[in-house]
Amino acid sequence: MFYTYDQSNPGGHYHNDDKLGHYVIIEANSGDHADKLAGNIGIEFNEYEDRWFPMGYSEGKEEPMIGDLTIEGFKKDPHSYPEKVDIHIYYKNEEHEVINIDAIAIIKKKEAAEREVADKIWGTKFSFNSGFWSKRPVKLYKSKRDAKYYDEKGNMGVRSGLDVNSEYGLVSFSSKNKKDVKDFADGIKDAFDILKSSLLDSADSFEGIKVSSADVVLRLLEGIKY
Repeated sequence: MFYTYDQSNPGGHYHNDDKLGHYVIIEANSGDHADKLAGNIGIEFNEYEDRWFPMGYSEGKEEPMIGDLTIEGFKKDPHSYPEKVDIHIYYKNEEHEVINIDAIAIIKKKEAAEREVADKIWGTKFSFNSGFWSKRPVKLYKSKRDAKYYDEKGNMGVRSGLDVNSEYGLVSFSSKNKKDVKDFADGIKDAFDILKSSLLDSADSFEGIKVSSADVVLRLLEGIKY
């Protein structure tokens, strides 16, 4: 049976070397037997550090696994953290196998496969908290997963056309016409600057009015006068 030790990172760091990694999998007769073998390769069960946890009476698996995933399954769908994953597998025949996985590269490749190029789709997104994601129109790709549009790195996440999220103070716009997106970005910046200036004249702080300001800016862009 195989027993998987999942290393935690107290203090924000891992103890990895030529024997230990983020995951250590040991083939043994029982959990107690695995714990003894783990001690031989440098795993210490320290109640004050909580880096490794003993198997004890835990039931093993028929093959090396991480959670509910086989090693091959984990390679296809790894966790995003840590970015580089080291797996050490110790077999009864004393074979020691080391597997290194670039988790971030795999995840980005998977996300890229879920997007498809949407020709001549451009977008911009504005946050009342932090400003523009990009002042220039950004080429976007449609996600097969949620039908939103993302840049090539998987950021932004906007819907088709105009979208206002007043709860979070977000305004986004996407169009096949690049100039429309540029005009929108220029317009919302001017409208926001005017709105912020006028509100600051009558309030001690602009904080706390981000929610209502999204609807105000939308109306300004539509030509409604206040």
